[in-house]
Amino acid sequence: QARQTGLKAAFGCPVLIGTEVAAVLEFFAEETLSPDEGLLKIMAHVGTQLGRVVERRRAEERLIHGAMHDPLTNLPNRAFFLERLQFAANRAKRQEHYRFAVLFLDLDRFKLVNDSLGHLAGDQLIIEIAQRLTACLRRTDLVIQATFAQGLPVSRNV
Repeated sequence: QARQTGLKAAFGCPVLIGTEVAAVLEFFAEETLSPDEGLLKIMAHVGTQLGRVVERRRAEERLIHGAMHDPLTNLPNRAFFLERLQFAANRAKRQEHYRFAVLFLDLDRFKLVNDSLGHLAGDQLIIEIAQRLTACLRRTDLVIQATFAQGLPVSRNV
């Protein structure tokens, strides 16, 4: 395709995060040029700097995800749920026909599981329940209404 458009030369510079190639900057030209050591050094520096930007963005996304999701189940947590509940309530005020529901689940005698079998068993029970509830959802529920379908916080202190 490059030849069909008249391009005759290409140069690629990796965007590195440590040793991982996160992306490649590609440059094309209509004529073949001799390598320029100064330009190659600058492009390597640009690739490194862009890698740092990508790395910071990934770290930011991990922090946001961690603040809004339960570390045990990886499901949205109470803060995420409350944010989305407020969003849905505001939308319902604006749009007369918009409806939503909230389902509250209480695990009877969950404290007994923690006290008698230990917190590891309690954690495993919560993980299994979260997986089973998530498996009952349609893919569209996960995309469109993910916060309500998945986001009910599961309390480990029941």
